[in-house]
Amino acid sequence: MRNLTAVKNIREESATSMPADFSNNLKSLQNFNSVGCPYTSVVPFFNGSTVDLVDIYRLEHLAIDSSLYLPMLRQLSVDLTLPAPETFTFESSSFPQLNYLDIVNDGQIPTIIINTSLTLISVKNTIVTNYFPSNVRAYQQSTITENLNQYVGLESLTIIDSSDTSPLTYYPPNLKSMIYPIDKFTTFPTTPLGSKTTTFGLQFSNYVGEVPWNLFSGFDNLVVLLDQSKGISGVVPESFCSNKLLIKGTSISSVPDCYWCFVKDPTVFQTSLTISPTFSCNMTIDNFDIITVGGNGILKGNLIGWGNIGSGYVLSPKIANKELLFTKNSAAYGVKTPITLQLNPYYSQYIFNNFTYLEVQFQVSTYTMIQVPMGIYRFSITFLQDMQQSIPYLTHSILFNNKTGSCNIVNIVGSTIECDLAAPLYRSKTNDVFLSNGFFNLSNNYPLPTTTYPYIQSTFEIMVQVGTELAFSGVFGPAAESALIYIDGNATNCINSGVSTSGHITCRTTSNINGGPTNVTIWTIDGFASPTFTPNYQSPRTNCQQTTSNCSGNGVCNINGQCDCNNGYYLNDCTNRYPIISSGSVDLNDTRLISLFGDFGPFGQTNATVFANNTLNCLVTFKSQQSINCTLPSIPSVGLLSFTVQVDSITPTIAKDLIYIYPNNNNNNTGGNSKEQCEKETFNCHGHGVCDDNGVCQCYPDYQVDDNCLTKIINNTNQPNNTAPTPSFNIDGLSFQFEMIAIHQIDIDNQIVFELLTNNWISNITNNTDTTIVNYQLNKTLDNNNNNATTITSTISFSTKPRNIPFGSQSLQIKANSIKLAVNISQWNYQSALSTLRVLFKTTINNNQSVEYDCQEEEIQSLTFDQISDSIQYLRVVKDNIQFTGRFVDYVLSNGRDAFSKTYLINQTNDIDNSKQSNIIIGIGMPQCQSCILDPDFTPLLIDKSNDGGCDKKSNTWKIIVGVVIGGVALIAISVASIMHFKKKKLFNRQQKAMSATLKAMK
Repeated sequence: MRNLTAVKNIREESATSMPADFSNNLKSLQNFNSVGCPYTSVVPFFNGSTVDLVDIYRLEHLAIDSSLYLPMLRQLSVDLTLPAPETFTFESSSFPQLNYLDIVNDGQIPTIIINTSLTLISVKNTIVTNYFPSNVRAYQQSTITENLNQYVGLESLTIIDSSDTSPLTYYPPNLKSMIYPIDKFTTFPTTPLGSKTTTFGLQFSNYVGEVPWNLFSGFDNLVVLLDQSKGISGVVPESFCSNKLLIKGTSISSVPDCYWCFVKDPTVFQTSLTISPTFSCNMTIDNFDIITVGGNGILKGNLIGWGNIGSGYVLSPKIANKELLFTKNSAAYGVKTPITLQLNPYYSQYIFNNFTYLEVQFQVSTYTMIQVPMGIYRFSITFLQDMQQSIPYLTHSILFNNKTGSCNIVNIVGSTIECDLAAPLYRSKTNDVFLSNGFFNLSNNYPLPTTTYPYIQSTFEIMVQVGTELAFSGVFGPAAESALIYIDGNATNCINSGVSTSGHITCRTTSNINGGPTNVTIWTIDGFASPTFTPNYQSPRTNCQQTTSNCSGNGVCNINGQCDCNNGYYLNDCTNRYPIISSGSVDLNDTRLISLFGDFGPFGQTNATVFANNTLNCLVTFKSQQSINCTLPSIPSVGLLSFTVQVDSITPTIAKDLIYIYPNNNNNNTGGNSKEQCEKETFNCHGHGVCDDNGVCQCYPDYQVDDNCLTKIINNTNQPNNTAPTPSFNIDGLSFQFEMIAIHQIDIDNQIVFELLTNNWISNITNNTDTTIVNYQLNKTLDNNNNNATTITSTISFSTKPRNIPFGSQSLQIKANSIKLAVNISQWNYQSALSTLRVLFKTTINNNQSVEYDCQEEEIQSLTFDQISDSIQYLRVVKDNIQFTGRFVDYVLSNGRDAFSKTYLINQTNDIDNSKQSNIIIGIGMPQCQSCILDPDFTPLLIDKSNDGGCDKKSNTWKIIVGVVIGGVALIAISVASIMHFKKKKLFNRQQKAMSATLKAMK
């Protein structure tokens, strides 16, 4: 075989060998086929040639690996008789065009590794590994070892000469045809078959028994091959009628009528049974009028077979014997056309000439639209079909935008339908068009042309009030000067003032508008309305919302830009709440006469009523926004009075414990009425004064009457605290401090509404010759709804000289070397008219304490309460004969007026490190006020026991005591005072109130 470079096809039956350079001399070879050649190997295997197809027979050796390169080879068929196992590797780099592989082996089993794409694989007695291509359509194999379910594209599978005795465990999901050898299987498959929508063929043999027909439940149009399977017996059920049945040579005894109807059609039914001579197919047809969509329709009935290919039509099974798919390639739209159908090609009697078909599918070509009065959109819709000829058979309808707007059909001519629509359409977005003829529907999107009017394109988003001119640009159609401009649905808000030279339509407002996002619509004289345009206009109302924070949340801004306040609020921003009771007073000459101060509203205080302690009607004698005077029906009892006030028929306000009615004998006596009793109980004023006829100590200079002359003022050096306004002393190594920790807003039941921790201050220290002053401001930001920010300030001062400090209606005497504390709370935002404030302080007391004088032990109560108001009067702490004494006065300044203030114990817990002491939290309450002031002072004092006779008449050393005087809503005074001794002692035996977790954390 030399000099054959131009040969394209070779067929050889006599060659005994193939030279190694065989393919090198056949540059044009395309087709090689050897039949019966005795050579046993081809080495190398056509390497480098352009061969397209190769068929080789009876090779004992074949070398196929990655060293080969056959760029044009598409089909390879090889017949092998291998004396020993071999491995063949097909790489895509070696066989880029290979798509068909057929290997028959009668020798030792080879292994095939495929790393290239194939569409058909046919192998016998071989092992194919690592290959599950999605594009393989056909596969022939002798023994299945892999999971064929991974062959997702496989449609045809043939098992050749298999020794298997059962079908596959797995089925490719799109398998349509599967052929097994007819003489092997002894069992019927029990695993599910492939997809229920495919045509599926099976062959079974050597199986004995009935077919488990339930395996085919849900399948249609299967071809089940049971030919020559004599062992198969039983009865074919009616449910199997939608599948083809080939049972020639079986022992099945009965089939349903559906198969006898088509016994002459070997593609449908093959059997060895004999049909009854009297059998008559009871065929029924449900619809002789077939509706087709795009040439496809459905014919329904019973026993109507598997279809036929007729003249100009195709009948194919959808569900055999029940539904046939009718296909007509060409049909005139909307015209009912007669047609003759033969349901099966083998039966001339199954010909029917009374069928019709009606094609209903249409397609839109173009839309056009014009506007006509009054507010009508006239559409002309052109179709690709002739719509006029369908009028006798079809009823068309056209709907817009979710089928809510019906377009009334006015004309159908040729391929065009005209309809009128009065419903509004959108130019800013597409409009949905729904077309139907009762059988076929079509939805399209139709954008209105840019010439459609009226349409607002833009405007200036400006401040709009009475007399403002608004201008709109856009498309407004004819007679724009007569159009109506609707602002938020009102056509009288803005009167059309014509069309400007720039083409704008303008109008002038006649009233204020709401502002913000505003709905604007323009209606033309011929009845068309623009889509709603929503500019964001400023207005007096929106300006009010911005400048008043929506009326501080206590009202609404009206259209004229004014706040309409809720009941109980007033001012232009609704920040003031009323009625508010901030203080009260009683006429000391006639305690029936009561004056209440606060804010009772600017609206005349109509129907003003006042009740004391919820029961006594206090007759109103005077009323104004700042005060109300009233008269009680009788002299009130000594003690506290609470008041309820209602004005203007709004919710009443309550001020608890507002006024203290003092006893007539309100002095500093010790409880006795005689000079002798005073001398006895005070050890003759501790030798530092004398008892007067009223039983009251009159002390020598520098001695303290509050302590029955036991204590006196001493010099002390104070160091200012520049981190917090905390009065503190450190005397001879013993310390005492009274620390402010929080401010609470509480409701009428003393429940915490809001808590402000006073733990972050900014300070500033100034000094002059005698006095040091430290100013503090709380470095906290409160979230207030009103426009005035809450401020918390405090001032501590101390001087080497005594001072008289006016505080409200009184003058406080401040001793030399005393610490004076002032706390000011301004513009607090209260939650309601019933909310009040309390200031919390923390200190440490002894659980049990006493002092010995003249060999007598005197018990010192840590806390002493007023017997009537139950307010704390004194705080005493004794440490190693040094005593710190605090006195609490019972008023504060509320909006500049004296107001009763109750001091009470909130929490007491034992000191963890010292069981003899307790940590306490004291609260000082106040009525609701916008300016609340506390103004206490602290004075160092000595206990002078120079006149103490003692038990052994020895003189005792001087001991030191610090006294505390605390006064007002913000008035705390701690002074060095001598120990007071009362005849009647009020024992501190009160149940301690639980404190919240927040207060416990402050300890």
